[in-house]
Amino acid sequence: MMFSVRALKHAAAATFAVALLAVCARAETVNASQWGFSVAFGCQSQLGSQSTPTAVGNILITSYSCTVGETAYFVAISDYPRGSITPAKIDAVYAGAVNGAATNAKGSIRSVNPYTLGKLTGREAIIDVPTGKMAIRMRIFLVGDRMYQALVAAPAGQESNPDSLKFLNSFKLTK
Repeated sequence: MMFSVRALKHAAAATFAVALLAVCARAETVNASQWGFSVAFGCQSQLGSQSTPTAVGNILITSYSCTVGETAYFVAISDYPRGSITPAKIDAVYAGAVNGAATNAKGSIRSVNPYTLGKLTGREAIIDVPTGKMAIRMRIFLVGDRMYQALVAAPAGQESNPDSLKFLNSFKLTK
């Protein structure tokens, strides 16, 4: 059976369009007004929560997450007890969040730098996880007694790829 070049081009274009629509259909923007943020996931997110022990007692962490291939996208919101995050403690809270993430992932901190989102200065950290040959790129912001974390866990070298940065750059505070 012979196919013309034109017919093959049309078939390839149609296949690409169907694949693109399938990917876009799974993409989701979360407008979590009750939590004060929005973010564009490249996939359908799942909502979860867990209690975690901290220096100020157990706190509830609410999270939105999804996975595409070997890359996980994650936003976590933690409300600390009222008045527990004072201006004098902000640097220690940021350091604790980055150190805790590295410890939980059994990884090492590659870098931590200030990161500005609007008028708010938070932190951006990259954590290398050698056992899984993974890397985590995370951004952390404190607003009053609430901590926001947006992160990507990806194969090493992919934590700064366009999809990872698109997700992280889409994170916005709405309150």
